[in-house]
Amino acid sequence: MMLVSVLASDLGGSMQSVRMRDKKGKILTSSDISIVIVNVIFGIAAMPCRMKRYSKILKITGMLDTLNLHLETSDFPRFFFNMKMVNKYVDAPYIFERPNGNCMTILNTTFLEERMFQLLNVHKHILHGVNIVNNSFCNGLVLMMFSCLIHLIITPYFLLAEVVKPDCDVVFTFLQVVWIATHIARLLIIIEPCQSCSLEGQRTIALLCDLLGKYDITDNTRKIVEVFITQASQQPVKFSCFHLFNLDRSVLTALSGSIATYIVILFQFSTN
Repeated sequence: MMLVSVLASDLGGSMQSVRMRDKKGKILTSSDISIVIVNVIFGIAAMPCRMKRYSKILKITGMLDTLNLHLETSDFPRFFFNMKMVNKYVDAPYIFERPNGNCMTILNTTFLEERMFQLLNVHKHILHGVNIVNNSFCNGLVLMMFSCLIHLIITPYFLLAEVVKPDCDVVFTFLQVVWIATHIARLLIIIEPCQSCSLEGQRTIALLCDLLGKYDITDNTRKIVEVFITQASQQPVKFSCFHLFNLDRSVLTALSGSIATYIVILFQFSTN
């Protein structure tokens, strides 16, 4: 009830209001609330368009979940051996090698080429899914990133402005700390999954290079691996908003600098 009363006093704009005591506070708070309203309206309006492409993303996700069941082994070449289709190629030539010196890994060359083609096709589907996400959610992501920027400027400003006062309101200070943590969590929920996908794409290239240089594979398989490496290098897994910026941890650095700059500007205006 106390938090509700604080919010009601904010929106009332009275002299007891915590945020809207002056004209500048009213402008900042109105901008804060307007961003939230625009995000909600845009999310509702864009929902039918998003649902049309959501089924494609679900199909790609299901395919990747099935593939991950075979990729959980720690030994990468074992992935090419422990497959259900290996019995189809029992008459084909084999390659014998001991990568760890403890166990014998048997790779079927014909089956290896088959699996490399399937992995190449899976990677194409992953790139297709990334393009669907970038094209479907770029508008909403721009609004959400702008919302996080505005909130992370306004909320720390009011927090610091309240802390320096002699009669600091403890409830309001705690409320602002909670809101700052919430907005940071919103930002990390957007950034961290995209960063993880980019890191996995780089890890895929490293595994392919390891396969290309370490194992005695045929010329045809080597060509397939080289094509795979070229595709993964030229078309990396990256999420972006209208190609204005990539959604990775570099955004956190850029936002931190912008937030600090604008907070200093707001305090300079307050001093003047």
